[in-house]
Amino acid sequence: MIQTGAAREPRREPPTVSLVVLQTDAEQARLADEPAFDALLGQGWQGLIVDASESLKQGLETGLARARGQFVIYVTPDQVPTSALAQQVLDELCAHPDCDVMYFDEAPDAERPGFVKPAHSPERLRSQNYWGSFVAYKGDLLQLVVDQSLDFDGAEFYALALRASRRGSTIRKSLVQVPRALCVTDHARRHDNAAYRQGVRRALDEHFAETGGGFIDSVDDNGIHQTRRHVVGNPLVSVIVPTRGSSRSDRAGSRAMVLDAVEGIVKKTTYDRLEFVIVADDTTPDDVIADLRMTLGDRLSLVPWSREFSFSEKMNLGVVASRGEYLLFLNDDVDLISPDWVQAMLSLAQLPRAGTVGAMLYFDDDTVQHAGHAYSWSDVTHVGLHSDRGAEGPNGAFLVEREVDGNTAACMMIKRDRFFEAGGFSPILPGNFNDVDLCMKMNALGYVSYWTPRAELYHFESATRDPRVSAYEVDRTWGRWGNEFGRCGFWPTDPHVRYRKGN
Repeated sequence: MIQTGAAREPRREPPTVSLVVLQTDAEQARLADEPAFDALLGQGWQGLIVDASESLKQGLETGLARARGQFVIYVTPDQVPTSALAQQVLDELCAHPDCDVMYFDEAPDAERPGFVKPAHSPERLRSQNYWGSFVAYKGDLLQLVVDQSLDFDGAEFYALALRASRRGSTIRKSLVQVPRALCVTDHARRHDNAAYRQGVRRALDEHFAETGGGFIDSVDDNGIHQTRRHVVGNPLVSVIVPTRGSSRSDRAGSRAMVLDAVEGIVKKTTYDRLEFVIVADDTTPDDVIADLRMTLGDRLSLVPWSREFSFSEKMNLGVVASRGEYLLFLNDDVDLISPDWVQAMLSLAQLPRAGTVGAMLYFDDDTVQHAGHAYSWSDVTHVGLHSDRGAEGPNGAFLVEREVDGNTAACMMIKRDRFFEAGGFSPILPGNFNDVDLCMKMNALGYVSYWTPRAELYHFESATRDPRVSAYEVDRTWGRWGNEFGRCGFWPTDPHVRYRKGN
């Protein structure tokens, strides 16, 4: 049979959705917007009103038992979506038939700015339920996560999100903007409720027990919780530092920056299994080399460098001379702030899918130099450059450990075998974008880059080298990765915004 044209893809039927309205007040008999609810029924949604006056757990379980839709969305009586929004949700679910969970951006309102959310970020989720409560769950997945005990004293939505993130589900962020009021339940608003905070702790305890362990330092009223992973074992970490022994002057005088950096690490760092691989230009002053030997003793591996500058080749050479299971690349123009910085980075580098791990770096004027990279087809940059130290960032992003598009090699940790798997730093990028290239190679291999605010250092960026970017470095980087930069989505807002402390 001769075909005269390409076969058309059959039109997908929109999925069915059950909207479960949780009646939290036994005396509240009416919906806030009955016409909107009736309109949804006319669009083919199943509408259910269930009693959740005794507990949120009761309402969730009753609603799921009665739901017939492929997807289930829970709301309270004042959160019924409009007909237009409901159609947008259906269109999104129809466009992504493989989706098990879909969460949505939040539109601004009179009191708060909007929340453009990142791509699915499981590590960020353990410190912040950025999904909110207006989430479309596939019914069979929801049944799996609800089959377990669901008693979290009002934190059930957080427990559901954490459980779904652990199931290996296909989780998508939708660009559809939902009013912020629809993304927060009455139960979740009660941050001053001690029982609610205990519910959050139980949800996080369960999550850590099933994902390799961790610690809960605090459950905070602002919905941003201080949690961290723990270090497994006591692996050797190789700190690899390129230097030419340059000095930096301040009020105290002039001294080689590499000496200040190394001495600060030795005095302050609380992790003891470190070796130092110093890749030193042959022009490095003899007294600097002597002081390094005195400070580091048998923990020092000194690697000579006699060729012209290439950050990539110097770091690769340092790796060859190192012995550590984990590599910590570090510029020589840094000053350590956080004593437990190695543990903070190492605990993330040990995660099963970890690629690179980055730190919070500040300029000497106490503004942000690095809080992760953001990549797009037109731009590669540090996020929040020159924001105030202590600023929260957009929706608390500077306060939580999270997934990022990439990290700067000025302070970067990576597991040794994964560095070799990616082919190390690319020699064709001797001065700039070599860290971007490495992070993109890790992404292409299926690994994820992480960033932690718990590792803080000052970084006197480019104090020891020419900071100019060559045109060929731009051409090579975008020639290799330009089409892939647009797929990155862990920093979906404008990365150039400066954030102020207290705002």
